[in-house]
Amino acid sequence: KQLKLNGWSTPMLICVYRAYCLSHFTFNAVMLTSTSAAAKCEMNAFNSRLWRIMGIDDQTAGS
Repeated sequence: KQLKLNGWSTPMLICVYRAYCLSHFTFNAVMLTSTSAAAKCEMNAFNSRLWRIMGIDDQTAGS
């Protein structure tokens, strides 16, 4: 949220967050492919929460 307040644009924030997620998923790929549906729902909820904190809706973040 602070980055957005400091003038970072929405596309820039989305790009940075996607890069962070990609690096995290690449590092933990074996563990993430074997997660349960509940764990995947929890990860999606966490991502949605972060988008809301940054003031970005899920549709914009997904495009």
